[in-house]
Amino acid sequence: MLRSCCLVGMLLWGSACGETTVQQRGQVFRPVRQGSNQLWLTDLQVGDRQATLPFYYLPEETADVVVAPGLLDWLAEPGFRPSVVYVSIDPDAHHYTFTAGAEIGRFVEDLGLFGGPKVQMAFSKANQRPEQLPVVDCAQASATVAVFMVEQGGSNEVKRDGRCVRATYHVPQDSLRVADRLCYGLGGVF
Repeated sequence: MLRSCCLVGMLLWGSACGETTVQQRGQVFRPVRQGSNQLWLTDLQVGDRQATLPFYYLPEETADVVVAPGLLDWLAEPGFRPSVVYVSIDPDAHHYTFTAGAEIGRFVEDLGLFGGPKVQMAFSKANQRPEQLPVVDCAQASATVAVFMVEQGGSNEVKRDGRCVRATYHVPQDSLRVADRLCYGLGGVF
């Protein structure tokens, strides 16, 4: 049985059996490789939903990302049940930012956060890209529409702008750390 589990893990995530795990903030993380990327898998449970989720960074590697006080409490309010969650990125952003946005969307969807609404990627401005995504920014955020903006700025932080969440990164590579920090917060790791 263990061999079967190891084989499945190697095929899906590129992990090798017997690799060292890391424990941080009450979670056990297993290293895996996906192509040339080192990822960390952990099991998270929010409410009655549990999922094994990959992260690019361990929690302590995201600890310097500033999260606005009260942001996570606001998102966890029982009455916050949007019918749709948009994860919006600049269409001209680096590919790291596209990955960070997809990670946030996957996380919200896999754990059924906010009552399990539809999660959709969006662009923050009109563009000529071949992808046919809606244009959504913080102006569209409401009681029924949640918006997570992933955007470049002067620092690595997550803050609230009305009913919108802005995940801001300093350089494109930091967008993955900021996304992981936001997801750790939503998953109760921070």
